[in-house]
Amino acid sequence: MKLRILSCCILTLSLLLQGCPLLIFGAAVGGTAMVVNERRSGEVLIADERIELTSNLRLRASGHWERLNLNVTSYNRIALLTGQAANDEARLLAEKIVSEIPGVRGVSNELVIGPFSTFGARSGDSFTTTQVKARLVTGNGVNSSHVKVVTEASVVYLMGLVTEAESDAAAKTAAGTQGVTKVVKYFEYITDPAPAADLKK
Repeated sequence: MKLRILSCCILTLSLLLQGCPLLIFGAAVGGTAMVVNERRSGEVLIADERIELTSNLRLRASGHWERLNLNVTSYNRIALLTGQAANDEARLLAEKIVSEIPGVRGVSNELVIGPFSTFGARSGDSFTTTQVKARLVTGNGVNSSHVKVVTEASVVYLMGLVTEAESDAAAKTAAGTQGVTKVVKYFEYITDPAPAADLKK
């Protein structure tokens, strides 16, 4: 079993390094595999992970971490900042730090100035994100694997490489989810609904 799981991990890493637009996830149960259609290339997927990790490291090392309560989400190398900042200086500093990370194409700064969210509020937002994702899976008009969902203070932010029709379907699904007060779209639009890895460099 350990050998089978290791083989799946090696295959996944190999495909990512080759820039394959399909992600392979090995499932231990039954030894099956699930193929998820991904519109970002393997190179961009890795870049997005690196941007998120580097953002957190640099923000923590900035000496201003105590004035920030934020999440950094990167999709197709566009970084979305959500959460709270103690003041406008901290808000703008966070944007500057993230924008200077190599590979970042742009920063969407949705940080608000005010008290930091409570654990209860963050838990509620996590639940809302789960609900939106679940409804996208069972809904029509958009593949849930093409949409990144982020929730902050009951506001849902949607990211992804989608067609206009998919964008409308995703936004409608998110808006109809209980507890959602607003939907903000940060999509990048494509004309071909087929896998479109690394469309914009």
